[in-house]
Amino acid sequence: MVYFKNDRFAQNEWFIKAAIYVRKHIKKTETFTLKLGQVNVADSIISTYNPDYFYSHSSKQNYVELEYWLQYNDVDNIMYPLTGRTFSFKLKKTGLQFSGGINEFSIKPNFNQYYSLSNKWYLSMRLGGEIKLPFDQPYYHQKALGYKEDYLRGYQYYVIDGPAYVYSKFDLKKKLLFFTAPTFLKSKAYQRIPFTIYAKAFADFGYAYHQSATKLNNRFLYSGGIGFDVVMVHDFHLSIEFTLNQLGQKGLFLHP
Repeated sequence: MVYFKNDRFAQNEWFIKAAIYVRKHIKKTETFTLKLGQVNVADSIISTYNPDYFYSHSSKQNYVELEYWLQYNDVDNIMYPLTGRTFSFKLKKTGLQFSGGINEFSIKPNFNQYYSLSNKWYLSMRLGGEIKLPFDQPYYHQKALGYKEDYLRGYQYYVIDGPAYVYSKFDLKKKLLFFTAPTFLKSKAYQRIPFTIYAKAFADFGYAYHQSATKLNNRFLYSGGIGFDVVMVHDFHLSIEFTLNQLGQKGLFLHP
């Protein structure tokens, strides 16, 4: 359960959820989730700034959400994979109604493939997307590219809303260096920390559909760049990326 309360927030949300995890195979996990929540926004949002925020005159929305999430992982390292593949498939129904009110049914697949090439070269391909039905969703349910892990590198400063989107990410990387650094700790298990550095080039592509076209909706998006990945003890890595998008905007970004 998560709850934040502050009179200065334009939006307050709370939810409570219960989940059942089923893992009959070491590489496959199924999750069944029931979620009860409430979203409350400032009255001015509904009355003045965005009447379509909820498709309702009320500034408060209660909802029930059912979700099924299938995950399959067959990679050498789940935190920083270099070989193998992962797949996930998520079905979600928000709201018990099938017309009007809160009514969203979403399908969200994701597929990642990782290849080990010769001479310490590696290639990865990531594909993802989501579709929400019906397409005519209120603003609150139109999150697409730019949220959580679903973003294009080079567009980190943008959110691109819509009921449907797809994206792909391609990375070509080369292992440059491996070394260990002392920790000066007395523990024998943690006397030295391993570091691995990869150089990479990447390209991202995406498309977000919206009934009303905006600057970045309903158009083919692309970006690219170069960077470095620094991997430590297999469960932490830092990406340093220089990007260029189709708008001609350049940026330097750090990602954990």
